[in-house]
Amino acid sequence: MAWLARWWPALLWAAVIWTLSTGVFGDAHTSRLILPLLHWLFRAASQAQLLEWHHAIRKTAHVGEYFIFSLLISRAIRSGHPGWRWRLTLLAIALLAAYAA
Repeated sequence: MAWLARWWPALLWAAVIWTLSTGVFGDAHTSRLILPLLHWLFRAASQAQLLEWHHAIRKTAHVGEYFIFSLLISRAIRSGHPGWRWRLTLLAIALLAAYAA
């Protein structure tokens, strides 16, 4: 069970990503929350600007969630292997890409 101690944060985050990738968190649903908030913060912004910002926020969140996932995968792989190694880094990238695909 030592592997589980290393991998549970990455596995839990994978479940979070999977949940956020469902239709419940799709563009149409998040716009109901984000667009009114943006309109409240930036009253002079046009609807087109608000839609662009909404898109940028969603894409930034997507990059952020995968960045966190990459850190958790790297942590799990490198546990017990001090220092930085190309092979372990490439393995982390491959696992991340496989999950993203």
